[in-house]
Amino acid sequence: MRNRLPPLTQILPVYAVIAFVVYGWTIILVFWKLPSWLFFLHGGEIVAILSYSFLLNLLESLIVLIGLLGLCWLLPARLLRDDFNVRGAALALVLLVSIMLHLWVYNNSDLREAFIRSLLPWWGVTLALAAVLVWWASRTAWLRRGLLELSDRLVVFLYIFVPMSLISLVIVIIRNLT
Repeated sequence: MRNRLPPLTQILPVYAVIAFVVYGWTIILVFWKLPSWLFFLHGGEIVAILSYSFLLNLLESLIVLIGLLGLCWLLPARLLRDDFNVRGAALALVLLVSIMLHLWVYNNSDLREAFIRSLLPWWGVTLALAAVLVWWASRTAWLRRGLLELSDRLVVFLYIFVPMSLISLVIVIIRNLT
């Protein structure tokens, strides 16, 4: 099993990229909604919303990482595992940004119906773009270096996101027990 998965030194930077995108999206949405929340929610309710959101972000980011590691386990080593830091980061970025754009377009009521009809081409283009970027990232020095630098620097955010999620877990447990 160990020889089918990349080493932890390559998994952590990819998880940092995933967590940064997932938590970043939530933080942007919270900052967008916070001014209106201040009119009808008190501080405890806002903390509860943030706690549930951060706990869900932890689960989502772990699910994405487990999915990437599952692909790594299933595919031949040369496709993903041998250069997991670069290829995993590229794949995670493309897929997560596509999901965020999907949610943004879907939430626009004027575009919703047309977008639902074009869902299959959307994901076809996303997967094709992901495959091209993963292939290109492992063969282009500047893109490879950029993805490695990005993923290595985003590891710092794990020192914020993981404890924040654990505190959120405690808050959610306390809220549900009382």
